[in-house]
Amino acid sequence: MAKNVSETVTGRARPPVRAGKQILDIITSGMYSNSLMAIREYVQNSVNAMDEAVRLGMMNAEYGRVDLQLDGKDRSISICDNGVGVPSNRVPDVLCAIGVSTKTTGASRGFRGIGRLGGIGYCDKVVFETRSSKKEPISVVTWDAKRLRSECRPDGATADAARVIEDVVSLVRRPALSGEGEHFFRVIMQGVHRFHRDDLMSVIALRSYLSQVAPVPFDFNGFPPALKINTHLAGMDGYRAYSLFVEGQQVFRPHAETVTVSGKSTDTISDVELFDVRGRSGQDIGRGWFAKMGYLASILPSVGMRGIRVRQGNVEVGDEHFLAEFFAERRFATWHVGEIHVNYALKVNARRDGFEQSSDLEALLEQANLLGRHLSYLCRTASKARSRKISTSRTLAQVESMAM
Repeated sequence: MAKNVSETVTGRARPPVRAGKQILDIITSGMYSNSLMAIREYVQNSVNAMDEAVRLGMMNAEYGRVDLQLDGKDRSISICDNGVGVPSNRVPDVLCAIGVSTKTTGASRGFRGIGRLGGIGYCDKVVFETRSSKKEPISVVTWDAKRLRSECRPDGATADAARVIEDVVSLVRRPALSGEGEHFFRVIMQGVHRFHRDDLMSVIALRSYLSQVAPVPFDFNGFPPALKINTHLAGMDGYRAYSLFVEGQQVFRPHAETVTVSGKSTDTISDVELFDVRGRSGQDIGRGWFAKMGYLASILPSVGMRGIRVRQGNVEVGDEHFLAEFFAERRFATWHVGEIHVNYALKVNARRDGFEQSSDLEALLEQANLLGRHLSYLCRTASKARSRKISTSRTLAQVESMAM
C-alpha cells in the first residue's frame, strides 16, 4: 500500500507545509511604519553593493555613488548605484524570490533578502534593472505591487505565496542603453502613492531623512569636531561614508556647530567627548561620542542631529528616542547630540528599529544606562547653574535699587 504523503520514512507524522499569501503582506506593506524607511533599505543595499564592487576590484571606493531621482509627473522614484550589480544567471534567484540573500550574517548591513521589497507597499510597481558586466544584457525584473495587493486580499483566488509571486513577477532582458554602466543596480518605484505630506515625492523630506539615517559624510566645514569623530570611529565594522545625491545635490549629515533649542535660542557645540562600548568579555563592540555644549533646553524636533543616535554600518537603527528610557527624565534625551556605533556582533532586527536579544545587546544597554545617567546629570547641573546665576542677578538688582 502506498505510504501517505504526510508520513516520513520513519512513520512519524509530517504535516503538509504551506506558505500562505498573507506572509507577503506582512513583509511588504506591514514591514515599515514610515514610507521613507523603504528608501533607506534601498540605499543600504546600494552601499553594500558598492562595498562588494570595491572588494572584487571592480572599482575604487572613491568612485562609488548613489543617485536618487524623482519624476513628479509620473510619480516615480529611481535609486541607482554603480555597485557590483546582480549577475544575469543569479537574477531569478535573487530578485524573483523572497528571503534569498547573498549577504553574510555578521559581515554586512542586511542579510534577510527582504529589504528590496520595501517599496511594494507604497507604489504600483517596483522595477529592478541590473547587470554585473558589460558583456551582459540588462536584466529587468518587475513586481506588480498593485496586483500583489489584490491577490493578497482575503477573498483573493490564490492562497499560496509561491503562486502569487509567479503571478506578479516578470523577468525580461534588454540591450544596454547609451550611458548605462558596466555594472549597476537601479530600483524604480512607479506610481508612488500619496501619503499625508507626500514625503516620498518631496526632495526636502528625502534629503532631511537620508541625512539622518544614511551613511553619508559630515560637512567638515560646518561641523569642526567631524575629523575627531571620524578618527575615533575608524576601524568600526562598516564605518564608511558614501556619496549620495538627491536630484543632483549631495547629501551630508545634519550636524552643525550651532544648535537651535526650545525658545528659539541657540546652543554651541564646543567639543565632543569620545567613549568605547565593551562586551561582557571586554571586547570592543562599539564606539561613541556626545557633544559638549551648554545643555540649555530640548533641541527642536526639526534639528536632524538631536538625540544620541545608534548606528550600525553607519546606518541608523531606531531614531532619536532609541535610548530615551535610560535618561533620568525622558525629555533629557533630546537635549543632547551624539552617536553610538556598534559592530556586527549585534544583530539588527528586520524593521531596523532595534536589535535581537543577545549578551552583547545587554552589555550595550547596561552602558547606555550609565551614559544616560551621566548626560542627565549634565543637564541638571547646567540647569541649576543657570538658576543660581539668575537668582544672583536678581538679588544684585534688588540691592542696587535699595542703595539708590
